[in-house]
Amino acid sequence: MLLVVLAGIGLPAGVLQALCVGKSCEAEVHGAPRVPFCPLPATLRELIANGYREGRSPDVLGVVQSTTPVYTEIGGGTRLSWPEADTVVDDAAVPLAFAGAGVRGGAELPSGVTLDRVAPTIAQILGFERPFPNVRSGTEIDGVAGGEPPTLVVLIGWKGVGAVDLSAHPDDWPFLASLLDEGAGTLEASSGSLPLDPAATLATLGTGGVPSQHGITGSFVRTETGEVVAAFGTGAPVPVIATLADDLDAPASPGVPSPYEQRPVISLIATDDRDRGLIGGDWYENHDDDRVILAGGADAVSSARSLLTGHRDDGAPDLLGVVLDGSVRSMDRRSEQIVAAAEDATHGSVLVVLAGTGTDASPTSADPDDSLVAAVEDAVPGDAPAVVATVPGGIFLDQRALTEARVSGQVAVDALLGVTGSDGREMMADAFQGFAVSFARYC
Repeated sequence: MLLVVLAGIGLPAGVLQALCVGKSCEAEVHGAPRVPFCPLPATLRELIANGYREGRSPDVLGVVQSTTPVYTEIGGGTRLSWPEADTVVDDAAVPLAFAGAGVRGGAELPSGVTLDRVAPTIAQILGFERPFPNVRSGTEIDGVAGGEPPTLVVLIGWKGVGAVDLSAHPDDWPFLASLLDEGAGTLEASSGSLPLDPAATLATLGTGGVPSQHGITGSFVRTETGEVVAAFGTGAPVPVIATLADDLDAPASPGVPSPYEQRPVISLIATDDRDRGLIGGDWYENHDDDRVILAGGADAVSSARSLLTGHRDDGAPDLLGVVLDGSVRSMDRRSEQIVAAAEDATHGSVLVVLAGTGTDASPTSADPDDSLVAAVEDAVPGDAPAVVATVPGGIFLDQRALTEARVSGQVAVDALLGVTGSDGREMMADAFQGFAVSFARYC
């Protein structure tokens, strides 16, 4: 079967139906052949493909009906919604703003500009040429850079915030509004990938590539040995490509220029270890240690002030990453306080970049993914648990359990397609094994 799948990579997506993927053979008996993934809207397919990396992503992926929203809880009470078939454009819309030193005020950002273009634009503002430019999808945004480069970059990520959250609370973000007025920004940027997992989106901001390139596809990822671990946790794989902070602070090595010779000070204030993709830190060997503080609420502000103490201009730009969560009003207030501290420390030589990671607000009518997990467990023979972990939009399977039960991941796909929600309707608009995404270019 593996050989058949590998051979199929070079064939049109219609071969999926011939392989009986996604109940297609069963459907054909009734005169309605089913091909997974390809019937989804083109924009949705592109965003899912950008969010998928073979070997790291879940084994089985799914898109739910808009009438039966589903969420996954990733810890700490955070609920992340599964991609929905009909609301993809609204889901992916996020705020993005550039302001301060090095930014041409009044520059317009194109609607739909993706977050993988943030790091390249920062690099252009700094006048920094990153190595290996061809490994990243992101390119600089024309017209943003202008003026004297900053001595400090403050890169802020608002967790769980999308454009829909800002439109629902228009008076709660006066500081972000000031950045949009004074600098360059839009409320209609795009995350560039789905699902909207902050671990993935923050790594996109940090690297300048989408998850299919940087490999941090969600809060949990699979390692090379097949284990499923928390992103940036013990034993977790590092991003496939370097972050901008990695490149700024890279040690000298053959073939890789290092104009700053590890003089940049790289710091991160985060709410969780899985936020680490904003700065990276482990990509280059023999690197120095970045300063990382886990802090929430008002502690994030005091931590920033502490890290900014003693800032000096030594000809190499520093970078402070900040990840905030909570209400829009509280994040806006804390962002203003942190930027004010940065301006005091640098005498105004600060580039501020602020972006949302996408809304994580699940409607009250949303169902937990428990029924999806239970359906898969019931479908796989044997007593060993088949589901290792879930992330929004996907399920990691225990391959040893499947082998012992002599079944494939298609059993899980079939199980998902048969689940109904609390309203009695089918939950899934589509479900498919991860390798089906590899056929996306043939749809």
